[in-house]
Amino acid sequence: MSSWAEALKPTPPPTPSPTTSRPTNKPTTSQPSSSPTPNNPYFFGEEFVTVPSLGIEMSAGLKVKLIARTGRKVQYANGDESDRSWHTNSDAAGIIPLEDGGYVYMSNSEADDGKGGVYGLYFNAKGEIVEYKALLTGTTDNCGGGLTPWGTWVSCEEESDVGQCWQVGPDGRAEETVLGEDGGNYESVAVDHRVYDRPVFFTTEDSSDGALRRFVASQHGWDALHSEGEHSYLHLLDDGTFEWTTSLSRGRDSAEKYFPNAEGIQVHEGNVYFMSKEKQIMIILNQENMTWTSEKTGKKFYGEGSFGGQPDQHVFGPTRKYIYFTEDGSSDPGVYARYGDDGTYFTMFQAIRGLHVGSGSGILPPMSNLNPQGTYGRLK
Repeated sequence: MSSWAEALKPTPPPTPSPTTSRPTNKPTTSQPSSSPTPNNPYFFGEEFVTVPSLGIEMSAGLKVKLIARTGRKVQYANGDESDRSWHTNSDAAGIIPLEDGGYVYMSNSEADDGKGGVYGLYFNAKGEIVEYKALLTGTTDNCGGGLTPWGTWVSCEEESDVGQCWQVGPDGRAEETVLGEDGGNYESVAVDHRVYDRPVFFTTEDSSDGALRRFVASQHGWDALHSEGEHSYLHLLDDGTFEWTTSLSRGRDSAEKYFPNAEGIQVHEGNVYFMSKEKQIMIILNQENMTWTSEKTGKKFYGEGSFGGQPDQHVFGPTRKYIYFTEDGSSDPGVYARYGDDGTYFTMFQAIRGLHVGSGSGILPPMSNLNPQGTYGRLK
């Protein structure tokens, strides 16, 4: 691939060409001895360019195009515009392919007091914006979520004691799932669907004692998340092994000790990867031998910028060589990538220091590996 990000071509004109001035801030961690991307003519993350109109610094070799702004109507390829303005408090999102060759970008709104929900931005097969509409409304603090194998989005409410997880389709069908039946600060969902009619769902909770929940469904498809199944909770042991327990209190104790405030979660080749933003670690569960390991996020860093905040959402790229992370709790939140088994992190882009406050997950929500063309570019 000649470039990491080949921008899509929606109707709005591209942002002005970025300047080539380098930022004054330098990485706070040491560089590895070799580049994480040796096959490219330049090393991603090695040098920044600045896009003042968007308030970001990004890796040389990337491109960016503005497609929507909060409070403004979305411009369509045919010259029309959306009936409603782009939603407030954008957070986690996923991309779902459509039968006509297009796709929909499903985006959460983490607004409070029943003003949250899920919204869909629809692209045709040419990558042009054709529609924007509400898919789920009346919910609160829709923060993280996850994609299902049958082409729907699960949106999680991060609302203490009463939050739920909702399954939402591109057609606007929406229904509360069994994943959040107890109520809580639910964050993200991932699914292991290696067994077709027994998909396994994992749900994180952004709380100091937020247990990681496991739900084994009894069927494939929409009804899998609205029917009976097996519920259990993660229990990590000091010897590097883990088990699934039906005791919620044991699951909460384990979370408080090992992974308080769990965030993004993904499944890859049977392994479960999830974040503890409080401890700033990624935990990896090997389901084959029932062992677990952890690593400090951003510890081995290459090039410009630094991943010094809390890890939030993450997603694997289509080639599975990279894991992409959003950042929370930093004066310059951004999006970072981890390269293969090497564990080297580098910056895709980050906010100009001081211009953005709070979560980085609203800057670039997670990309779906179902379609390599994301709203912001093409991932590896």
